[in-house]
Amino acid sequence: MFKGIYILTLILMTLTSLPSKSQTVYLLPGQGGDERLFQNIHITGHATQVIKFETLLKGESLPEYAMRLSAQIDTTRPFSLVGVSFGGMIAVEITKILNPEKVILISSAKTKAEMPYRYKIVNYLRLYQLFHGKLLKSLANIARPIAEPDSRMDHALFSAMINDKDPAYLRRAVQALIRWDNMEYREDIIHIHGTEDHTIPIRNIANPIVVEGGSHVMILTEGEKISTLLNQYLANDN
Repeated sequence: MFKGIYILTLILMTLTSLPSKSQTVYLLPGQGGDERLFQNIHITGHATQVIKFETLLKGESLPEYAMRLSAQIDTTRPFSLVGVSFGGMIAVEITKILNPEKVILISSAKTKAEMPYRYKIVNYLRLYQLFHGKLLKSLANIARPIAEPDSRMDHALFSAMINDKDPAYLRRAVQALIRWDNMEYREDIIHIHGTEDHTIPIRNIANPIVVEGGSHVMILTEGEKISTLLNQYLANDN
């Protein structure tokens, strides 16, 4: 009897000492960002890979674009998605195609109902047809520090990322974003959102994990805090 208890104890000790299941965490940046957006993010215990945003095809929708980008994901091993802003919306669409372990959105929207009302006006009036890539670059460099004041601390970095974008990518990405009409999402999606997000206000967001004082660019300006939350939810088995 005692020998059986001893063996059972050894088994339990071995199981509890095993590391958590390793996976690849795919990072999806915002529309005007790239891998530099995650420079202050540190995910422990898992490999990470940034999804490369290719230029959208003419007239390509967000679900179609997500389908194309999903080819970058190795589905032969466990994986999770972390999407920021535009990247979060793509993550929502990829989740309809593939089966990630976890899906975490940051400063993003799960449905068109969570998008600001001004986006609906732009879509209704088709004002996005007036935007071209070079104009969008200029508007981003002017409007971002006004809408999200703390981005001024990293103004050079934000400007470098947006200026490195293909103008055709920016124009088509804006069109796909404005025309996105999704109303469905996986119920276990984790949505981290800041109280000072002026680009996608938190009042529109259903069931967010609230970051007090966090702005739309908190992935960069609040890297330590966001890293802690990411590691917490990636390690959580629920």
